[in-house]
Amino acid sequence: MKYAALGLFMLVAACEQEATNPDAILSGGDSGGTPSELTVWSSGAGTTGVPTFGKNCRLAADHITSSASNGLNDDSIQVMAPTSDATVVLVVSSGEGQVLNAQVEMARGLKDKSYRSATGQATWGFPPRSGTVIDGTLCFPERLTDGTATQAEFSLVMDDGTGAYHSVSGTLNLPGSAVKLTSGVDINGMVDIDLK
Repeated sequence: MKYAALGLFMLVAACEQEATNPDAILSGGDSGGTPSELTVWSSGAGTTGVPTFGKNCRLAADHITSSASNGLNDDSIQVMAPTSDATVVLVVSSGEGQVLNAQVEMARGLKDKSYRSATGQATWGFPPRSGTVIDGTLCFPERLTDGTATQAEFSLVMDDGTGAYHSVSGTLNLPGSAVKLTSGVDINGMVDIDLK
């Protein structure tokens, strides 16, 4: 399926929303950097190129779930990559409850800088949906450095079992204390994730 060029309006939400037109969404986020604009995802194309922070890292499927940041460090991210591949666990909450809970495996894109081709399981949105993660990305603006704070952005694309594809994309700031590179990549932090 081919899509027209991305439209130009900001997604501003106080609570979870779902859009059905990924062409009409432009990136947002309050992480202090310039996150990627949403890249239209289709089942035939999958991840477009090697994702990098600011380019091809935030994917938009047919149905997009978003939730504005609540300003609290009550979300969590874990990235365990003792070798080239990574296990990533994401949990995001809002005032209404949990918006995202996902555990995925990802292949390395660029060493200590990006991951792609996520597979795993996720629950997302209000009311909660569950499905299989069939694609996804995680990107940092620079190569990770032990003990150094950094930004991150990510996407997950899910199949809900009915043939519909859903996506979530987020941005966050990681404190230096959450980033360890003593034996591979080990990230574990309580953060504020903005799902926009």
